[in-house]
Amino acid sequence: MWLKSDDRKWLNFKRPLTYGPRHVETAAAIAILAGVYEEQGKYQQAEELLRRSVDIKETGFGPTHPLTATTTSSLASVLIYQGEYDEAEKLLVNAAKIHEKAWPPNNENIGLGLRLNLATDLEALAQV
Repeated sequence: MWLKSDDRKWLNFKRPLTYGPRHVETAAAIAILAGVYEEQGKYQQAEELLRRSVDIKETGFGPTHPLTATTTSSLASVLIYQGEYDEAEKLLVNAAKIHEKAWPPNNENIGLGLRLNLATDLEALAQV
């Protein structure tokens, strides 16, 4: 695992104390911790944290901000693992639209990795 127990404690406890529980920096830390849970196969815990992170980012950045969309697509990936295909598809399509609107096709900010992640998740849904 790429984060040690002490690192997770820092992410979970230090940022909310420094920035507050509804700050976008706290949301970023929550999303990182959710990624750890996803890697461990703890999809329910990852989903709960990602929903919290999306909620904070929607308030802080707005619902159509690319950083909100990135976390939303992470949530969709977790939902796919749990068989929640309808909601995952809705979230992925919305995230893709936000990224397409925010970044021109050749813009390096969206990056090939993000495009491939969205495409892979949408392809997985198409096979269900």
